[in-house]
Amino acid sequence: MERGIDVSRWQGKIDWAKVKQSGVAFAMLRAGYGMYQSQVDPYFKANVSGTKMAGIPIGAYWYSYAVNESEAQKEADTFLSVIQNVSFTYPLFFDQEYEPSILALTNKQRTDICIAFIRRVTAAGYRCGIYGSKDWLENKIDVSALGDVPVWVAQYSSTLTYQGRYDIWQYGQGSVLGISGAVDLDYSYFDEAKKDGWSYEDGEWYYYEDGRRLVSRWLKDDGFWYYLKETGAMAKGFLTVKNVLYYLNPSRYQNIPTGALIITDPNGGISE
Repeated sequence: MERGIDVSRWQGKIDWAKVKQSGVAFAMLRAGYGMYQSQVDPYFKANVSGTKMAGIPIGAYWYSYAVNESEAQKEADTFLSVIQNVSFTYPLFFDQEYEPSILALTNKQRTDICIAFIRRVTAAGYRCGIYGSKDWLENKIDVSALGDVPVWVAQYSSTLTYQGRYDIWQYGQGSVLGISGAVDLDYSYFDEAKKDGWSYEDGEWYYYEDGRRLVSRWLKDDGFWYYLKETGAMAKGFLTVKNVLYYLNPSRYQNIPTGALIITDPNGGISE
């Protein structure tokens, strides 16, 4: 378990070196909200730079006003444009809350909006999950329909009573050295191994480095070569890359792992 914070424009200018000295192990940064570039959080770039200089691992989140799947996809595209070239250790999160227009929707509509945003960001190679209060996750959306995504739950209490699976708990507000005024406080329950390396999601294997899913490339791991498709999923069976035919073990055989390249000629391909 690690102690962290989440911040936005409301914390103003932050002295991240002092934040690091206070024992904060990670920070979740608001990148912005809505569908438009004008809604980027004005302190996001400064917070990215400050946390990098201080050596504080980060994730990011996007506050939503989307009332349908199309708007959610537009929000995701704006989010992706804002975070390009930023390296994350922690996942990214879709923040859906108690906006009147969102409350007017059904549970299924709200859930479909979450799915649309998360899928769009995931397809770009990031790990993306859902942020919500305990009440929101239990009563306003169907978390199970989102699949095995990271979950960040908010409940300001000394004890978390949320019964679902979760990875980060926003447990209250407090003061932290280097920040003027109150700031949200969090605990992370991510395993170090879950931040990088192989991850099994929805029946497929993926590989992450610095919190980002590797896509469209070869990967050498523990002496074996694997190919990660454009979605990031590990390839199995016959595969053609740049006009060369390869065979990647479709199921574990003796000491050859699933997905490992079976080399059949000196160039690594299969002679036709």
